[in-house]
This record gives sequence, C-alpha cells and structure tokens, in this order.
Amino acid sequence: MGWIARVNGKGRISIPRDLRNKLGLEKGTLVVLEVNDGMLVVSKLSQEQSKSKAQAEDKLRSFLSSSP
Repeated sequence: MGWIARVNGKGRISIPRDLRNKLGLEKGTLVVLEVNDGMLVVSKLSQEQSKSKAQAEDKLRSFLSSSP
C-alpha cells in the first residue's frame, strides 16, 4: 500500500512531505493529473512539457489581448 490522504472541502489533497521529497516536488512544481483504470495518477511535469505549456499560455495571452 502507499500513503493515505484526505480530500478537503475544496477538493485539495496534501501530499506527505516524505513523498514530496522522494519525488522532488517543491512549491510551484507543475503536475499532470490523469485517470487510468479508475485510479488517479499524479505525474511531475517534465521541463520540456513545462516549457511547451508556458509557450502555449503565452500564445493564448497574446491572442486574447489582440482580439477585438
């Protein structure tokens, strides 16, 4: 078995410190949430994925700011 966490009223889950340390999750780390065979899978977003996400967000902001 793994770790047990509780979902709070706002839908938040706290990841235990030892697990965060083990996975290298620090404040501000982006993660991907996926459902796989009825299980929630949390994965650390890679540097490459993070850069692509930031570029996509920049393009969207640019598009929205130039729209009439």
